[in-house]
Amino acid sequence: MVWPKEKRPVGADGRYGSLHVKGAIVDDHRLFISSANLTEYALSLNMELGVLIQSEALVTQLKGQLESMVREKVIVPLRSPT
Repeated sequence: MVWPKEKRPVGADGRYGSLHVKGAIVDDHRLFISSANLTEYALSLNMELGVLIQSEALVTQLKGQLESMVREKVIVPLRSPT
């Protein structure tokens, strides 16, 4: 997902908010949330923490939130370069 610049808040210093979410919906019962950037550097050199949550209710809630944000065009699907 991408958070278009025109949808982001802007600070008094003119800097835009950034999408800093790191996580994944694994399936209908599990989701993963982490502090880690999913890069080789971050995963091999940084101290990071992640949690795998097994909760159908939380997965449903998160899916609903993401779907709402997509419908409202707060976030948009990432398009592959052609």
